[in-house]
Amino acid sequence: MSLKKKAEEDIIPEGEEHGNPPKYLERLIHQPTWSSDIAHWTFYELFNTLGDPTWTKPDSVLTFDYLMDTLGFCFLYQVKVYDQDPDPALEDEIPIDELWTIKSKADKLEEISQLILVLLKLLVPIPKSKTQSKKLKSQLAIHINIYELKRANVKPNLLLRVCTSHQGTPNEFKLIKWLLKAGADPNAVDQQRCSPLHLLAKKERYSFKMWGNPAYSTRAENFASIVRVILDGRFHQDQVNLRGETALERLKPLLPWYPNAQLCRLVGSFLQGVRPLSCIAAKVVRRHQLPCECLPVTLQSMVLQH
Repeated sequence: MSLKKKAEEDIIPEGEEHGNPPKYLERLIHQPTWSSDIAHWTFYELFNTLGDPTWTKPDSVLTFDYLMDTLGFCFLYQVKVYDQDPDPALEDEIPIDELWTIKSKADKLEEISQLILVLLKLLVPIPKSKTQSKKLKSQLAIHINIYELKRANVKPNLLLRVCTSHQGTPNEFKLIKWLLKAGADPNAVDQQRCSPLHLLAKKERYSFKMWGNPAYSTRAENFASIVRVILDGRFHQDQVNLRGETALERLKPLLPWYPNAQLCRLVGSFLQGVRPLSCIAAKVVRRHQLPCECLPVTLQSMVLQH
């Protein structure tokens, strides 16, 4: 028997088809002692390899179909890890010298999210047919719906991750738009309660020295396009960060000098718009530090957002 065949039998037991990942994943998650959690360590190494800027990535490997297969498996694996905890009784069977190989659920979910983000960034620049683009956007929308929106509040979501590391490249703007149109929550916040728009506005403010460069007009146009998608969606414009700033207030100082008239008109119209009464009431409660412990949890959350 070849070593390759033996390794395959060790990883996928007889009777389980190679093309049936759900059963394979369930066994991995429920039985952490099996193969010393080899599946997740494989994911970890794949993340390190794909994210290595020094690695020359062959076109024959990073095709649309291969990357989509990997992305789909990551989506499925992340949901399985979230939903199914290992059997505590089996943890007693783990040898002491192998305990370090078993990662926590939180660590696994974090690493899977990082790998998903790497795969998405690799998929963005690949030329795609209309059918392929539709397939990618559909898969992304399904995952956001069943994982980020229907499970416990996932922080940070993929959108927030992209905006946190945003460098202003066209491909990053394209990925942000994909995520927004796939249903990603634009009101997700980081530890400083900054939303994606807070983060993007901050990046633009830090780039003000480049605004006079004619080449910056493309980035400014992309940024204005993203702001429009966010504001036209279900974005809560009065949401504040820990410094008490809304995202639009962060954008306001940009307007007189920003090299895009569309952004100036768009943000200006929102700043001058009429606020909902609920938002006005929440601002009053927050500003005057009125007690709100007796309010329902959803209303307390709304006050904190203001």
